[in-house]
Amino acid sequence: MDERLKTNLRRQSFWQRAAYMLVFAVILGFAGSLAALLALFQLGALLLAGEPNARLRPVADGLTRYLLQLWRYQTFLTETPPFPFAEWPVSDAGAREHIVLPHG
Repeated sequence: MDERLKTNLRRQSFWQRAAYMLVFAVILGFAGSLAALLALFQLGALLLAGEPNARLRPVADGLTRYLLQLWRYQTFLTETPPFPFAEWPVSDAGAREHIVLPHG
């Protein structure tokens, strides 16, 4: 076996990262499903009320920002593990455009 491979397999940091990635992969599945359900609910609200539910916008914004943090960690774009090892991402959903169905 190559010496570099042996050395890397003995590193605690490798196994810690691998364990975090496995845990975050499960969280990604759950959070992604939750985001899909939230999107469907908002589509239903748009259909029934003419606009998405305003109270859910900050939830959706925070969840999508969290998903981005998860993917950035999983794809080695950052070494900082996401929530619960970091702060939950702050939403700025109040600053977003107002979405409504056009009349006509």
